[in-house]
Amino acid sequence: MFRLLNRLTLTRQWILATLLAILPLVIAVLYAAQYLMLQAQSQREMVASVGRLNEMDSQISKQISSIERSARQYLLLRTPRFLEIFQQHIEVVLPVLNQLGADLPQSQSAALLQEVIKVIAQELSQTAPELIAQESISANFQQANALARQLSDEVDQRVQEMLDESDLQFEQIMRHLLLIGVFALPGTLLLVVLSSVAVTRPVRRLAYAIRRLGLGHWDEPIQISGPADLRSLGANLEWMRHRLDATEKQKQAFLRHMTHELKTPLAAIVEAGALLRDEVPGPANTAQQQVVSILMSNADNLHVLIQQLLNYNAVAHGMLNADANVDLAALCNRIRTKLMDSRPSSRCEWSISGKPNIIRSDPQALEMILSNLMSNAHDFTPESGRVAVTWGQESDSWWLKVTDNGPGMTPEEREKIFKPFFQGRARRRGPLKGTGLGLAIVQECVAHLQGTIEVTSSAEGSEFTARFPLRREK
Repeated sequence: MFRLLNRLTLTRQWILATLLAILPLVIAVLYAAQYLMLQAQSQREMVASVGRLNEMDSQISKQISSIERSARQYLLLRTPRFLEIFQQHIEVVLPVLNQLGADLPQSQSAALLQEVIKVIAQELSQTAPELIAQESISANFQQANALARQLSDEVDQRVQEMLDESDLQFEQIMRHLLLIGVFALPGTLLLVVLSSVAVTRPVRRLAYAIRRLGLGHWDEPIQISGPADLRSLGANLEWMRHRLDATEKQKQAFLRHMTHELKTPLAAIVEAGALLRDEVPGPANTAQQQVVSILMSNADNLHVLIQQLLNYNAVAHGMLNADANVDLAALCNRIRTKLMDSRPSSRCEWSISGKPNIIRSDPQALEMILSNLMSNAHDFTPESGRVAVTWGQESDSWWLKVTDNGPGMTPEEREKIFKPFFQGRARRRGPLKGTGLGLAIVQECVAHLQGTIEVTSSAEGSEFTARFPLRREK
């Protein structure tokens, strides 16, 4: 089933999902239409039955009156014509009474009325007019009229029962339709949710894969299942992932080889500069000493830049030390002294505090984090700026904050500062120029320590907050 669905495109799957979603409503509408058609037919039959009963009741009442009138005229005038009219009315009313008796099976009035009419007819037809007992005829007609009224009441009662049954049937149909609607609507919503999840799942996977590519996570294979067009797009993304991964590995290999290759001639330059500075080849005049000083300063700058590249490669490839006890106060003070010596003109105000002083962590990774964060805070603040380094411990984690009063960063810069080689609009002070690797190294080291890092920035300065677990998972 799923293989057949996966052969369809995303648009066709949406159409199929929509049809499946509205299927319960369509069934409910058809079922309701069938119920309403049956109810309408039942109503028509009921109206016809009520009309027929009322018509027969009215006809019987009229015929009884006509029978009584023609009988009394015959007894009064002794004319055979009235007896014929009497017989004609009887021939009309008896079939009506038979039909009404069939429509009212629970009633005996129609049968009794028939017997009374037959008795009256027999008395009038088999006895000479002068011998007919007037009292007996009158009594029979009184009984016939009473039975006719009783029959009329029974017809009215039957009509009311039919109306009550119709109302009850209509209420039952409405309850059935309500139950159908109650079950159909959640069913439709459930199918809509299931269809949406089934159709949008490959889209979400695709978006997740694209987002991971954009964040530089190229180690996870991209496998998109679903519609044919999305699977084709997933295959193209997998091809792109391989290309990006290969390019990244080539870049990392180039950086590793290049940095190591640069260290050898740099060591020779530094050694030669030290010999010239110490005047081993011979005395140097003032101009020559200035040239040697410039040479040594730039050699030191180049050494720092190469060390940054080596640190980035070491962190990116997991080549760090094991955990050990680290004295955070001593480490921060050592880094502060080094930074102040690199910028003698700096009048930066430092604040270093926190508890506990001893933290169990990776010394090399923690030193690279503090060195880069404190260096950025020091070099981006004014000459009389303020830098605060604080830390603390919670129940199952500990945190580290580095705060400065520098120029801050824009929201666009905050989104990119942890990317390698990115540099913001602000320019740092000091003898060294940035490489754009410092915060990338910080992020890699924080990830190595299984922590998280956040940054907040405004025109009054920036604050970097890193949080680490007290016990790292191996």
